[in-house]
Amino acid sequence: MAWQTARDNFRAAPISVSLLLAAMLFGCVEYVLWGRSHLEDGIPLVALLLLAAYDQLRKPLQPKRIAASEAAGWMLLLLSLAVGGWIWAGGGRQDGESQRLLPIVCKNAALLGVAVAVTLRQDGFPVALRFFPLHVHAIVILPLYEFILLEFSYPLRLVSTQVSVWLMRCLGMNVRCDGPSLIFDGQVLSITDACSGIGLLGMLFLLAYWIVRPIRSEAWKKWCWSLLVILWIILANALRLLLTLLLYQICGHKVFERELHFLLGCFFIVAASLLTWCSSMIFQLDTAKETP
Repeated sequence: MAWQTARDNFRAAPISVSLLLAAMLFGCVEYVLWGRSHLEDGIPLVALLLLAAYDQLRKPLQPKRIAASEAAGWMLLLLSLAVGGWIWAGGGRQDGESQRLLPIVCKNAALLGVAVAVTLRQDGFPVALRFFPLHVHAIVILPLYEFILLEFSYPLRLVSTQVSVWLMRCLGMNVRCDGPSLIFDGQVLSITDACSGIGLLGMLFLLAYWIVRPIRSEAWKKWCWSLLVILWIILANALRLLLTLLLYQICGHKVFERELHFLLGCFFIVAASLLTWCSSMIFQLDTAKETP
């Protein structure tokens, strides 16, 4: 039944559906070409993209091409082509690693604009709004995943450190922080990128989508709830740091050995997953309102 609906959607909006599939292929290929040190980090994001696309295509599309959508499509297309032309002409290219990021982001933003503009032009606002999150995921998030992680890692480490210090002081522990480092009893515990939990962002968003997928609620509520994954990462990481220092008081430097460090990492994954799952109970409030 779902595949029959997908075929019907392709007949109803062939250009928009084909463009979505091309965007998904583009995102996967560009992610592989950029080549993270651990390509498996992007597997949850790819799985999330495929699952979300399947869910959207198994629902009937309702193309509605009107004058306003055509005008918006043309305007967005011209703007995207202007940005693309500026990048092609060498705009934004400067020396330095951070400056080279601007043309890459602008290129993908221009491609996103073209995809949305063509969808608007062909099938109107309903289809464009349905496909917009998928286009953003495929054209921006997946190819630029490495840059996104680098940009968010340091702020997440800072916030996690501050939260963990607050929790430890509530327990009467004399702890202070210096940037993303904890200072306790003469021991400096630095929070690296690997310890920030940012590398598991894709997996946790996939988990959140899987949890919220069967829930009947407005889409905007699901989006707002999904963004709480960032909060659960921070809180779970703070709890892991708290547990690390508590164990340090018991077993000393053995807590930094490989086996215990691995177990603490497993604790972080379990804690973040449980916080994500437990927070989904908020949707039961909507279910209670619907019950007569």
